[in-house]
Amino acid sequence: MKTDGNYRGFLTPIKNIKIILISLPLKIKLLVAFLLIFGTGNLIFYFHQINIDYLTEVPVTSGSMTEGVIGTPRFINPLLASSDVDRDLTTLIYSGLMRRQADGSLALDLAQDYTSSDDLKTYTFILKNNLTWHDGKPLTSSDIAYTIKTIKNSDIGHSNQTLWNNINVEIKNDRELSFVLNKPFPGFLEMATLGILPKHIWENTEVSNFTFSDFNINPIGSGPYKVNKIKKDVASIPTAYELVPFENFALNGPYISQVNFRFYPNEQLLFEAYKKNEIDSLSNISPYFVNTIRLEGKRIITTPLPRVFGLFFNQNQNPAFTQKEVREALDIAIDKDHIVKNILNGYGTVVNGPLSPQTFGYEAIKSDSQINKRAEIATQKLLTGGWKKNSDGLLSKNINGSNTLLKLTITTTESEELETIANFVKTEWEKIGASVDVVVLDQNTLNQEVIRPRKYDVLFFGMIVSNETDLYSFWHSSGRNDPGLNVSLYTSVNTDSLLDKLESTEDKNLKRDLVRQIQSNIVADSPAVFLYSPYFIYTTKNEVQNIDLKYLIKSSDRLLEIYNWYLKTERVWPIFNKTN
Repeated sequence: MKTDGNYRGFLTPIKNIKIILISLPLKIKLLVAFLLIFGTGNLIFYFHQINIDYLTEVPVTSGSMTEGVIGTPRFINPLLASSDVDRDLTTLIYSGLMRRQADGSLALDLAQDYTSSDDLKTYTFILKNNLTWHDGKPLTSSDIAYTIKTIKNSDIGHSNQTLWNNINVEIKNDRELSFVLNKPFPGFLEMATLGILPKHIWENTEVSNFTFSDFNINPIGSGPYKVNKIKKDVASIPTAYELVPFENFALNGPYISQVNFRFYPNEQLLFEAYKKNEIDSLSNISPYFVNTIRLEGKRIITTPLPRVFGLFFNQNQNPAFTQKEVREALDIAIDKDHIVKNILNGYGTVVNGPLSPQTFGYEAIKSDSQINKRAEIATQKLLTGGWKKNSDGLLSKNINGSNTLLKLTITTTESEELETIANFVKTEWEKIGASVDVVVLDQNTLNQEVIRPRKYDVLFFGMIVSNETDLYSFWHSSGRNDPGLNVSLYTSVNTDSLLDKLESTEDKNLKRDLVRQIQSNIVADSPAVFLYSPYFIYTTKNEVQNIDLKYLIKSSDRLLEIYNWYLKTERVWPIFNKTN
């Protein structure tokens, strides 16, 4: 038995060692045992230290988070999204050629690379290899060209339609295309963050019927998450979405296995759901609720927003606003510090112009809003301007042969915060002899029936002003009518000229000077009362890691890098690190 012989041969040295150990004195035995234990301990420590020194910690795909939002999705479509809910889901489901990062910079998304011509009038993009849509169909240059062609259609009503009308798309092949601008436009790469639509899904739908398509509710995109389930009520209105990672997303991740969205009609019900642990994240919280959440030890993240809330006058709707002394007096009458300190609980900054402190070129503008006796000074300005008090205390003036009362309506969207501020303004304006009503509407009604047809006296509205493109959109006279965003219908030949120059220059110093001149012009013309720039307030569970919300333009931007968020990690050797 050859095998048995080998086995016995192997055991012989072991037996000899055992015999030797048995014969050793007790002290020597103890010493050998100590050396063995010490050596084994050192070996374990050595390998543990190697793990610490050489293994890297990486996120793993796991867990879920549930976010509550106010409103109901209607257009989960990058060309039609009009509400915060729409934009939240669109950010998760769609991708653009470029993607804005948490620090405000731009990164490649669907694009592998791009080049620009020396005159900055041509940008050529090369797409990444093997891009697909959530349904598995290939994503190519024709999808990008189709999206740009569609956004130029007036039936879409996109706020950047005018800018895209000046840009032509040339397809070179499935992965390469060029954008040809009729003039240099420094903000073009920012526009390239636009979410791309799948041509194979939408091309058979007439643009005039886009708003009726079921794909606005059950979207197909190429972003980090795709729709897995939609929960609806008895009226077939979505009440919740379940999203799961898209395995062919163009960037790393995502790492959270499931992201759920639940919809609530108002902030009170949203907050109650949060207290019941039905949701673990919520955004756009009004300062009214923040202290309660903080007392419960929840995680609160705050950051300034480049947004300016103001009261925008529609001179076409209300003749009283054609009188400059009225617009100026209404501004003087409001205690803006009270709004920030007592209604916003300090989560905001007083502003007296169309720029927020986060906007390039911002320069603080002093105002008389902090003076004592605001009501008396504002009233005197009106009386000096020819307004007279009637027996009921209301002011009136003959304008163009017609007796005009200082009577107006403030229209805003449903929000505890905005409604409280609107009613505070109402009280302030009534002190100077104005008759004021407040109308509060849901976001969709406000957009479709008030803002687009310009049917309001005073619109209490928040402008997102992060760069010169936004200034152009809100204040150039070309944007007075829908789909433009010039909601005060402001017209100034001088300001238009400055905005046109701002659009075409890359010189940072010149840009800063132009922005400040534009701001000075707008403030002097008083087309609106600028009130405050708010903070963005977000809460989520402590387990969510790698959240960076330092630079947001709008609330949905909190989700731009959700593919980098994670709940758990593991340690691996560098060669197995897929995030490198």
